[in-house]
Amino acid sequence: MYAFLLGFGLFLAIMFGLRYLANADTGKLARGIRKYSWIALFILAGASSFPAS
Repeated sequence: MYAFLLGFGLFLAIMFGLRYLANADTGKLARGIRKYSWIALFILAGASSFPAS
């Protein structure tokens, strides 16, 4: 469960990162990072609350 959540979070972060990097707009990139950073923090916090199984 822990590995799945961590892998899924990394996958989402990579996909969103590639999408915003492809736009090559630093302003939009910064807004995107701020917009999705709370999602990544939520996923990491939820994954760390589960015991490693």
